Amino acid sequence: RELKNRQGEASSLNNLGKAYQDSGQTEKAIQAFQDSLKIATLKTMPKDCIYAGRNLGNIAFTQGNWELAITGYKPAIEAIELLRNSSLTDDRRQQVLEDNLSVYANIVQCYINLKQYDKALEYADRSRSRFLADLFHNKDLYSKGDIPPQVQEYLDLQQQIDRLRFNSPSDDIMGDRSSTPASSEAKLEKIKQLAAQKQQVWESIRRENNELAAQLQPTPLSFQQMQQLIPDRKTALLNFYTTDNDTFIFILRHPD
Repeated sequence: RELKNRQGEASSLNNLGKAYQDSGQTEKAIQAFQDSLKIATLKTMPKDCIYAGRNLGNIAFTQGNWELAITGYKPAIEAIELLRNSSLTDDRRQQVLEDNLSVYANIVQCYINLKQYDKALEYADRSRSRFLADLFHNKDLYSKGDIPPQVQEYLDLQQQIDRLRFNSPSDDIMGDRSSTPASSEAKLEKIKQLAAQKQQVWESIRRENNELAAQLQPTPLSFQQMQQLIPDRKTALLNFYTTDNDTFIFILRHPD
């Protein structure tokens, strides 16, 4: 009963905040969403937490108050990822992410505006494919033994996808003149085919071994952990992050 009461209170505050927001009473809306976040815990009320955090962040973002926006977006992202992890199907997990991509894009922009580029990179990495993290994580997991066949197939498919996306000689992003509309279309089609195959392998892994599947989806890396993936000072990792309005390029180097 206590949980239901708290859920009802959080929901009421969210509705009140939205009403204030729609009527232009932004300060009252901010206060209502902040009060909701004090009640809406991540584990028991993730949807209320997403709603309150996202709306608080959006109001502050519009005002150019980057620090306040971050205080809304951070718990919203934690709740988004908790909701994704508890979803029963990959389609549902993907839908939760797609519905909230703007939260990731906005918090990345906030940190860039604050010149906190390490934090911007961390959240850029959290919002999309974790290919490099997967590879290094699983290298550690299986360093003392053979990689299971399904896992090896999963990694091989991801490597093929990554080569097509970033390392193809005719990759459009490099501006190579050898790239034509036909070749780009063929490359995209091949990526789709490989992604579909990888998804089938992934579903098989999930059905047979939930613990292994969890290990294939590592927790977000900190900036310092990302730096440790760079083998030497001669190597740098280019990290592209595209939003509706901008494309950012993060250059990650080995820590001096």
